[in-house]
Amino acid sequence: MGVTYKAVDERLKLEVALKVIAPMRLNDPKVQALFLREARAAARVRHSHVASVLALDDTPGHLFYAMEFVPGITLQALLQERRRLPAPLAVEIARQVALALEAIHREGLIHRDLKPANLMLIRSVDPSAEGGETWEAKLIDFGLARTLEGPDLAGVSAARTQGFRGTATYASPEQCLERSDLDGRADLYSLGCILCEMLLGRPPFLANSHHEVMTQHVSTPLPWHLLAGTPEPLRPLLSALLAKEPSARPSSAGAVARQLEQLGPALEAHVPPALDGVGSDAELAFGSAPTLVGSTRRTSGTKAEPKSIAVLALANLSADRENEYFSDGISDELLHALSKIPGFRVAARTSSFYFKGKSVPLAEVAKQLSVGYLVDGSVRRAGDRVRISVQLVAASDGFPIWSDTFERELKDVFAVQDEIARIVAQNLQLRLGTVTEEPRPVDPEAFRLYLEGRHTLQFRTPEAMARCEQLLRRALTIEPQFPRALGALANLLVLRADYGFLENGSWDSATTLRDEADRLAGEALGFDAAEAEAIGARGMAAWSRGDMPAAIQLVREALTINPSSAPTHHILARALGANGQLDESIQHIQQALTLDPLSPRIADNCALALLFAGRFAEALVMAERGLVGLPGDPQIVAWRAWALGRIGRGAEAIEAAREVIRRGGTWVYYVACDILLRAGLVGEAEAAATQAASGPVMSHVFCQVAMGRAESAIRLIPRKLGAMFFEELLYPPMWDPVRNHPDYVRLLADLGLTDAHARALAWRARSESSLAG
Repeated sequence: MGVTYKAVDERLKLEVALKVIAPMRLNDPKVQALFLREARAAARVRHSHVASVLALDDTPGHLFYAMEFVPGITLQALLQERRRLPAPLAVEIARQVALALEAIHREGLIHRDLKPANLMLIRSVDPSAEGGETWEAKLIDFGLARTLEGPDLAGVSAARTQGFRGTATYASPEQCLERSDLDGRADLYSLGCILCEMLLGRPPFLANSHHEVMTQHVSTPLPWHLLAGTPEPLRPLLSALLAKEPSARPSSAGAVARQLEQLGPALEAHVPPALDGVGSDAELAFGSAPTLVGSTRRTSGTKAEPKSIAVLALANLSADRENEYFSDGISDELLHALSKIPGFRVAARTSSFYFKGKSVPLAEVAKQLSVGYLVDGSVRRAGDRVRISVQLVAASDGFPIWSDTFERELKDVFAVQDEIARIVAQNLQLRLGTVTEEPRPVDPEAFRLYLEGRHTLQFRTPEAMARCEQLLRRALTIEPQFPRALGALANLLVLRADYGFLENGSWDSATTLRDEADRLAGEALGFDAAEAEAIGARGMAAWSRGDMPAAIQLVREALTINPSSAPTHHILARALGANGQLDESIQHIQQALTLDPLSPRIADNCALALLFAGRFAEALVMAERGLVGLPGDPQIVAWRAWALGRIGRGAEAIEAAREVIRRGGTWVYYVACDILLRAGLVGEAEAAATQAASGPVMSHVFCQVAMGRAESAIRLIPRKLGAMFFEELLYPPMWDPVRNHPDYVRLLADLGLTDAHARALAWRARSESSLAG
């Protein structure tokens, strides 16, 4: 909903945390109301352990509020670094949080989302403290706060904010049951979960999915064998905080704070149990990725491939905590270097970075990603120097095989990454893949801009893409012979061309961007012939233009250099599908999913390919898997509706079709039209088709075809289309009535799809024959 910036209040001459509504949601009245509710909730509380709201501006178009800037780290980050905390420190942090909750509850508010990520810690040095270390806690983020009774702070009734709200791992049983009679004791349960995690390195309940962990909160007894690892004086309080019934918990947060303060002196001598003993019997560690619904990926007892590895997001230990993009970028570049090792599977970024900031044992991460080895470590940047500390860990026992620290100037960072990759390969007795010339030094500022640009691109909004382009062009102004930046910019321009064409239908503008992408990719390859991203960008540009033979050839070439690139397998799958080679397309999309098992967008595209193949039950599994990562995504909701309709779950399909329309995204309304029309709900289907007519032309076309008006719809299709719609022109059965119509045959010829259509029909005949046999 919102974006938070570090800013300076020029009138107060004070650093602040400035929160604004995300640009794409700025004009949404519901979001505005929620945003105001959050600001007003936070503003009601004034306490030393609660970040204060300093200003609010609700001027239309400029909605923002400024909070006290807390110059520290989150408890989540501290737990990621240390796994667990000494008992006195854990109890002191919990005491401060209890005092913050007391202040919140006094104002008639419930936080509802108490978790380590919402607790900021400021470190100070106290000579009287053991080890000289103390931390001050401040509670932040009132986005889910609600009043105990009456209208909420935005003038919206309390009932509007009921239902499940919060983070499943820390949610109280009454939150999980969506009870409306919540009070402050729900926050106390969350505090108990956090205290358990600080002491034991894991929360009280573990599960394969959010639904399962919620069920455990409601009905599974507290695991007493875990409490045996906590200090004995603390166990009665901890068990009371984690009581299923609110009436069995302490009556107030103030009472909890006082008990914790009294317990402090008795905890100094506590020796925590070994970490391995704490969670050895756990199926999954807290915060790990849920087992995706219906997934064939096993999470328990999976035997990982011996030649497989994941590069986890390296921890940012730089003095400037805001430069998270830098440590992420170093991790990404190291992943890129390792992925060149032939015959070696490297988990993709989306999946390996999923665990960033989560207190998950390395062995459990490896199990989730089905890899045999992990690279973990940290990055510390100071000026133009960088220190990279890495370790190679065996998933089988969590034992480090090798670790080292590399301190270099930033200009030599690519050489460091290649050196680390070479050492990892030697330790695993593997042959290195394609090796180019010795990496040339790169200007430190150009490298910084490049990393920040790549980090920005992950959001894929128009604003993010514009910012990414600006950063990459600045990097290339400083360092024109920078192949990685050239390849990244080429890739970005192809994305911009595709997004722009979807939005405004301008083929000429898209062509200009693709031509520049080709030129930049050519420059990159002139400096480094093995720059796989540049080759892939050329392949994507050819795919966007509709030149399938060139696209397939170029993307296959990129895969020979970087065989573990999930995005490259993904684009090859799309190109093969658009060329009528559906079997091979499905093989590559599934390979992409193997490399990136937690990517919702790859699961989304896999679902669509399986729908084209008539494998509807498998498609439903993939759609539901994608919805775990992108809940409510209109496209994935549509594929789920399509699959439900084809496996005979008609009532669910109708409801899912209606959800497609509620979610928006007219490019998939044709799925809803088809389902509603088949169910006899002609009026609803026509209404959806009418809505689609006001959107992009292909939304209108597909809805008209779904409504049985294909002959007239064909004439609306632009003859300059690109491959993004080719598969939906070839495979869906809604085209069956007109496959031999002269206009359809002519359309395919104009788009260069005659042979692809013949291959698709031949595949379909073989598939139907196989099913009949």
